[in-house]
Amino acid sequence: MNALIHETSPYLLQHAHNPVQWFPWKKEILEKAKQENKLILVSIGYAACHWCHVMEKECFEDPEVAKLMNELFVNIKVDREERPDVDHFYMDAIQLMNGNGGWPLNCICLPDGTPIFGATYVPKNRWLDTLQKVYDYVYKNQEKALEVGRNVLKGIQNFESTQNLKRQSEITEKHIHEILQNFLNKIDFKEGGFKTAPKFPTPINWIFLTRLSTKIQNPQLDNAILTTLKKMALGGIYDQIGGGFARYSVDEYWKVPHFEKMLYDNAQLIQLYSEAYQKFKNPLFKTIVYETVNFLFNELLATENAFYSSIDADSEGIEGKFYIWSTLELKEILQEDFSLFIEIYNIHQLGNWEHGYNLLFLSKTLEELAKEKNIPTQILNEKINHWKKTLFHIRNQRIRPITDDKILLSWNALTIQSLAYASRVFEKPQWLEKSILTFQFIENNMKKNEEFYYRTYKNGTSKIDAFLEDYVTLAHAALELFISTGKDQYLKKVFQITQTVQTYFYDDKSQVFQFANKEFNELLVNKTELYDSVIPSSNSMMMNLLMTLYHIEYEPQYSQMIENILLQLLPLITQYPSSHANWAWLLCRWIYGEKELVITGKENEKFIQKIEQEFYKPFLLKFPLKQSLSYTLFRGKYQEETNFYLCEKGSCQKPDNQLENILQKIEF
Repeated sequence: MNALIHETSPYLLQHAHNPVQWFPWKKEILEKAKQENKLILVSIGYAACHWCHVMEKECFEDPEVAKLMNELFVNIKVDREERPDVDHFYMDAIQLMNGNGGWPLNCICLPDGTPIFGATYVPKNRWLDTLQKVYDYVYKNQEKALEVGRNVLKGIQNFESTQNLKRQSEITEKHIHEILQNFLNKIDFKEGGFKTAPKFPTPINWIFLTRLSTKIQNPQLDNAILTTLKKMALGGIYDQIGGGFARYSVDEYWKVPHFEKMLYDNAQLIQLYSEAYQKFKNPLFKTIVYETVNFLFNELLATENAFYSSIDADSEGIEGKFYIWSTLELKEILQEDFSLFIEIYNIHQLGNWEHGYNLLFLSKTLEELAKEKNIPTQILNEKINHWKKTLFHIRNQRIRPITDDKILLSWNALTIQSLAYASRVFEKPQWLEKSILTFQFIENNMKKNEEFYYRTYKNGTSKIDAFLEDYVTLAHAALELFISTGKDQYLKKVFQITQTVQTYFYDDKSQVFQFANKEFNELLVNKTELYDSVIPSSNSMMMNLLMTLYHIEYEPQYSQMIENILLQLLPLITQYPSSHANWAWLLCRWIYGEKELVITGKENEKFIQKIEQEFYKPFLLKFPLKQSLSYTLFRGKYQEETNFYLCEKGSCQKPDNQLENILQKIEF
């Protein structure tokens, strides 16, 4: 047993009984290393990480390895989901040193925490050899080691810096066309997604492209979106029985998943498929939204009305065991339906996956299958739903993968956003009700004081000061709840959070927001997160928030900040759009402009639902006004009768009480 036994993170607790004398990331431990002049080994992972489990079993549970690690290093274990600041810092380091990264992430550091060596998964014998060699090198070449550390720190400081970028002089629509072309060059038009395997869903890329497709009429773009979303939905990356998506597909066909399921992926994929349904009205996309929401409610919803973080890839020590089926097992369960089932779900007698087991995936949509099998669509749909219920019930009797039951602020905020948005698109008030309860949970359990929040909650304990990602996603969540309910408490929360972020996270020198609160930063470098990854960067989310608030308050400071950062980042956004998709969305908003629609009256949220259900207009900002509000856009507009105010750049047309008249004035 080691010091991790007192932690709440399931990942850290998994390592609490290792013979390695692990410590959690704390200032006191860093001071201990300095005082003892002892090298630090920082090892970072997360509960659902398959290769983290493998390295733990091969190395960290091994007495020989533990003996050497305890002798040579102060060993610190980090849950990357609890401490994204630590993860970002050391991930930058390992990418600078090795050219790539991943988890488990292992860095050997000087006593002050400066990284000088990094590796991901390493088997036992090579790990032992590596530890000894790095230790010997440092103590025989201390000046060289210090120089390595200085160079790495300098690289981290420049990794996502705006300082060395050439500021552009203007922003034009040609940049949007350049972004689109660079996206199209990377897309796999046959199988969807991007050309290389493994394939990640990366929702923000496809959300951006779907929104862009309303401005640029390009059949190739529409085909790329439809192919990608269809292939993901039919593939093994999507849980055909229980709903929800795995983190990525190891192959180029979306068939073989890396089985862990993450809350942040599924929250954003609900948003993506909701928007895609608005545009294309494809019934498959509606099914995916409904089933993915059900997955969240069935498998990740805590009794406190917040959502757990993830579900492991492994059960009983085998990756994917919970999700795979033997042909004999399926035959016994399905009986007379077996022959039809195996054709639809690509089952092989000897298995379509490892060790004679089968993954379930589809090659055609419901409508295509019904036509091919000469079965009425409704009948086949009823049969498939019956199979799903039957197999879901039987699967739930198996030993489940471990659920990481910590509650993270930002991931729950992403979920609130998506549920609130989808509730309007599909007229599902129970989804909105759940998003409101989750928001209330955060307010009741994760607030540190009137200004600050905690990032993580488990077993009645909230801890770790929230990061920029947490604040900005919570502000976006509150904004969606305002749009869905018209209650001013949510809009007040948006502006309150914005003020906190501007006060404690904005860096005057770089003119962007730092990832950690300046008062609580514990690292040698307080990073500025700029690249949009699986979750959009906290800076791109913040700038998009400021763009929306600009339309409400017309605060020139917001507009100036947005223009400044776009001019600075324009070369990166245009050349590498798949790493800057949320920035590209901000760029589109800047170039094409947006209109505001303010709706008054007691039933204004129903009119917003009507617009969401009948049209897809991402450049139209819709706001219900249920009471008199002093914000510039809403000032003087409140009335009890239904009226529609169409505004643009602070100028509003005369109010109209007929929605149809307003819609005729908007380009759809």
